[in-house]
Amino acid sequence: DEDWNKKNIHDKWLHFFQKTDVLERKRNLILMCQYLYAIPGHNANVERIFSLIMAQWTKERNRLQVETVESIIQCKFNFKMTCSEFHTYAMGKPELLKQVKKSEKYYISINRPNVCFI
Repeated sequence: DEDWNKKNIHDKWLHFFQKTDVLERKRNLILMCQYLYAIPGHNANVERIFSLIMAQWTKERNRLQVETVESIIQCKFNFKMTCSEFHTYAMGKPELLKQVKKSEKYYISINRPNVCFI
């Protein structure tokens, strides 16, 4: 059928395993799929991240800490918002705004847990 031909290979395997009554019978196939799909076929995502990092870590901004660059990249990579959309979003998060105003963010401790308020 035409819909089947349009599906990517991941969806075809997913459909196959969802329609199976006893998954134990197909345990080896499941293991094979998990192994094969755990290895990415390309490194485009890694290259994109490196490109974003190098755009932030310039000659003028070479004193940025690794944690700062990491936070900038996480925001750029994970938020698909315009500046005005992000402003509206941030203004609706009072706890986030309180954390931004604190000076605590400038003192990085190895023992400090990673906290995300977003």
